[in-house]
Amino acid sequence: MSRTWTIALHFNIGYEVALRILDGVIQYAQEHPELVLREFNFSKEEPGFPESPPWLRKADGVLMNLRREPGIHDWLRRGGVPAVNTGGDLCKEKQVVSVFTDPQSVAGLAVRHFLDLGRRHFAFVGDREADATERIHKAMTKELIAHGLSLHTYRTEKVYMGTFDDFSSLAEVEPGLVDLIREAPKPLALLAQTDRCAAAICRVIQFMGLAIPDDVAVVGIHDTAMARLSSPPISSIRPPHQAIGYRAARVLHRILLGQRPGRRNILIPAMKLVGRSSSIEKPRAATTDVDRALDFIREHATEGIQVPDVAAHVHVPLRTFQIEFAASVGRPVGEEIRRVRLERIKNLLEMTDLPLENVARLAGLATAVSLIRIVNSATGMSPADYRRQHRDEA
Repeated sequence: MSRTWTIALHFNIGYEVALRILDGVIQYAQEHPELVLREFNFSKEEPGFPESPPWLRKADGVLMNLRREPGIHDWLRRGGVPAVNTGGDLCKEKQVVSVFTDPQSVAGLAVRHFLDLGRRHFAFVGDREADATERIHKAMTKELIAHGLSLHTYRTEKVYMGTFDDFSSLAEVEPGLVDLIREAPKPLALLAQTDRCAAAICRVIQFMGLAIPDDVAVVGIHDTAMARLSSPPISSIRPPHQAIGYRAARVLHRILLGQRPGRRNILIPAMKLVGRSSSIEKPRAATTDVDRALDFIREHATEGIQVPDVAAHVHVPLRTFQIEFAASVGRPVGEEIRRVRLERIKNLLEMTDLPLENVARLAGLATAVSLIRIVNSATGMSPADYRRQHRDEA
């Protein structure tokens, strides 16, 4: 009988991002019945650090999503089991493996979005105490240097929650944040570290009498419910939360089996930027069946959709739709799906070290064999050779 491993879960279950990550953890555990998940979650904004971790002598390893706080090093050491964090704030802790979103992919999505909108002046706002602030600042700076542009950065003392509890007037806002927005050249492109921070910044902009997005275009990170429900709705970058949870569980599983992790920090690229009113003045309306089909393909090509799924989405008979699409776009529907999927595959191969089966899953393919066939047909190379060539060129 094979050994059973108990995995402790320590997440803020009141946080939407944590629940997405847990979805990935649960998926991995369902594929590996020898793993038993045990809940030690919390629902407060800060977990606090009691004398000993709650999973002490009750688990073989721990998956968590914790920020860097005073005393956390000794607290985790007292837990006495391998720990994998699904975030970057503990990436300097030698006893922890961290799986988190690649900040360079976040910066790349944000900068490309803003450049496509014609913006040439950039700003970034993040929490002064969060390690992610410095990582994103460096990634944005690097991305902009390649375009001959610079970045204005402000690190807030307060963690803004994006609610009316943050402030009720401009006088209650940090002066440095107000000065950044007021003095930066316009039109300004501003990336916020979280959707919560972006929502607070939108209120500041409105208090100042500036127009969103004409004067200041805002993008957040995490694509949470707050981004969708804010006024205006906030454009946001969607990290690969489920993939992070899945990969973290896989790494911990291998550690428990006696395998040493190749790296302490594992980065997974962000998925996409969802454009909304905070950065796009007049979102392009999908006025034709083909427009709506193209939008659907961009959103869902990596979910294993087929041509009939697209036709059903636009409510047009399959044969009629195929003819109209090919005449308008210049290529068949299936080819467009494969093109979008291939771009996702190339991005994953270029920016990650994920195993081929993981790349296949994230691209909406059933097996790694399908992935190998697609890459070989499109590039004349195996996925490994394509990845190696890209790394050599980089």
